[in-house]
Amino acid sequence: MHHPLPVQMNRINLSQDVFEMCMKRVVQGTRDRNTPVVNFKTPEELKELVDFDLTTDGNHQEDLLSLCEKVFDYSALSGHPRFFNQQYGGLDSYGVAGSFITDVINA
Repeated sequence: MHHPLPVQMNRINLSQDVFEMCMKRVVQGTRDRNTPVVNFKTPEELKELVDFDLTTDGNHQEDLLSLCEKVFDYSALSGHPRFFNQQYGGLDSYGVAGSFITDVINA
């Protein structure tokens, strides 16, 4: 499907903004041992903090970015040096790079 240029540019900008958010919040953020591994909230608390309603007319890009920020705010940082799990731990930069490439190619 071909989209007009403003729509294409908005999608590119959104992708860039989300990529930068990933780099800042996860790749760089997990190196700081003072950053908490998780900012735990109960499901009831999350319902108050995050708007889970689906609208019929969609969301603006700023709303999507705000939602992405909240996902990072309340998710466990499995790449954090103080995240301990028997299956995995730590951030694998090569794996992150490969995942980005795979996701972009298959999007």
